[in-house]
Amino acid sequence: MFFLANPACGAEDRAELHFRRASQLAQQGKLDQAEREYRLGLKIAPGVPEAYNNLGVIYFQRRDIPRAVATFKQAHRLRPDDPEVSFNLGLALYQAGELAAAIPHLSDGVASRGHTADAHYLLGACYFDLNQWQRSVEQLELARHERPEGAEILFLLVNAYRNVGDAKKSLDAAAQPMDDSPVAFGAQPLQQLPRPTIRQPQLRRPLLLTQLPLLHFM
Repeated sequence: MFFLANPACGAEDRAELHFRRASQLAQQGKLDQAEREYRLGLKIAPGVPEAYNNLGVIYFQRRDIPRAVATFKQAHRLRPDDPEVSFNLGLALYQAGELAAAIPHLSDGVASRGHTADAHYLLGACYFDLNQWQRSVEQLELARHERPEGAEILFLLVNAYRNVGDAKKSLDAAAQPMDDSPVAFGAQPLQQLPRPTIRQPQLRRPLLLTQLPLLHFM
């Protein structure tokens, strides 16, 4: 839903029309055409955070992570208190490898509807890669509370406890049912990510969600 300052104004009417077309095209998977319509609308009405967010989703889906980050930053500048925008920006920064920068946005994104477990998991992954093991454990435990069946959460949690030096908790986490896990403990993490892919040799980048969080159009 787009909210322009004065929909009766002719220019804003045209912007609203571009945004509605863009939304329809994006839902149909016509991302190139949707991008063009969002850009045309933003030339007329550059202060619409929903449009920047949706444009960022398009770039994210096309695996153009630098442009996704830049566009989500625009949305966040216009709507800094929106947890959905914060989560989207944090996820894009994580994909870009900007882990320290991703953390505050993912922390705000914990309040995003449907993304609480994702945000805690990604925070745990950020802290893991930054060698902040205890913080990683804390966030992964919160993620496991939200999503106890999450194999990727348990996989990373086992390794985080191991790095903390808590062998018992590492073994307890490893003992959780893993029948649906795509990864066997002790094996290298899989690199099958639907969108977009992050390469992670030897746990230098932790295993990402088996199903990457879906970003939603506004």
